[in-house]
Amino acid sequence: MAVKFFGQFLVEQDAVTGESLLHAIELQERTNLKLGEMAVAMGFITQQDIETAHSAQLSKDMKLGDLLVDLGFLSPIQLDEVISHQKATHLYIGEALVKVGALTPEKLEQYLEAFKADQAPYIANRVELPGWLNENTAAWEMTVDLTYKMITRVLGIQFRPGKFVETSVLSCNHMVAAMDLSGDLTARYLLSVSAGI
Repeated sequence: MAVKFFGQFLVEQDAVTGESLLHAIELQERTNLKLGEMAVAMGFITQQDIETAHSAQLSKDMKLGDLLVDLGFLSPIQLDEVISHQKATHLYIGEALVKVGALTPEKLEQYLEAFKADQAPYIANRVELPGWLNENTAAWEMTVDLTYKMITRVLGIQFRPGKFVETSVLSCNHMVAAMDLSGDLTARYLLSVSAGI
């Protein structure tokens, strides 16, 4: 067992086929617009505004919506409207599977409960650090947060982070990057990635 997405869990349980899951994902992609796409669809900004904001993200660690406000492309009220509209129209994978006929609403509820029970041991609601690491916790939490942002924003890979696992050996992967930290905190940050990533 490991951290996984609900769709993956359903396929592993033979609740839905891989083909049905792909149809549901396609429906989600057509329905669930990203923040920038939603703001364009609502007539608040242009595609050029998004491209300008994406370029600015290379030098500013800000979410797209906050950056669009910072650059003056959106007002804070417009950003709230876009986010509210996104939430109101968001289609979850389970709902999409019901819409494409792969699950009934009753089966969806049953599998959601089973999924929650399956994933409970692996899901962390916040950055969890080992008990022995009682100094510089803010720096380590920041390191974990930056790693997550790098993987999801820069590489565009969506994943669900699991709980902290301590190891004394770094897996030998396709690429290993190291960064030394010095000052109030002296440490070495290591990131090991597979060839696929």
